[in-house]
Amino acid sequence: MIFSGYEPLDKYLLRDPSIIVFFGSAGTGKTNVVFQILRCSSRAGIKGIYVSTEGVVYRNLVERWFKDLSNMLFAEAINEVDLIKLVNVLSLVDLPKGFIVAIDTINSFYRLLAADDVTYAIRYLSYVMARLRELADQGIHVLLTAQIREVGEGAEREISGFKVIEFWSDRLVKIEADEATKVRSLSTRLSENESLVINFKITDRGIVWVGHEHIK
Repeated sequence: MIFSGYEPLDKYLLRDPSIIVFFGSAGTGKTNVVFQILRCSSRAGIKGIYVSTEGVVYRNLVERWFKDLSNMLFAEAINEVDLIKLVNVLSLVDLPKGFIVAIDTINSFYRLLAADDVTYAIRYLSYVMARLRELADQGIHVLLTAQIREVGEGAEREISGFKVIEFWSDRLVKIEADEATKVRSLSTRLSENESLVINFKITDRGIVWVGHEHIK
């Protein structure tokens, strides 16, 4: 089990090794949620690695949120080849059960590649997700964030590379933000008839969990 500092989230989402994808618009708090889980898990003695595919902006969060880096590694992938190499290395290393692999964001390179060659982009993303599936099946927690894009005239939004990501993932978690109240929410379907919604706020010291509800 890994930890977020909020028992309902730990119980329903983080108990067993799996592939969890946090998706939403830019600025809704996807990276913050992942960092909250990494920090709480690190304090519990759990080791992990965070991989950024979007530059070095994350370093500010590391400086603010982590006083002890003994359990966490941080890396950057500047292109799809970097990410493939890194995932391959992780697949070859004998990682301890319960280890965390976090990639932020999993589909950033896919979006760039798809602009030129959709077929290659799908093959690339499928390969990366398949390797991550192998890790999850070996007892590794895989946390991913995903960008979304607008589709159709009604500006409906979906995950870029949705079909590939949905196929390989165990759970998709949507993150939204209310600009008026500054309250954010993450929601996921627990079963065909029940969903879990957890509200939170982002502060300088990390995430403050506001409450949750089960919707049937």
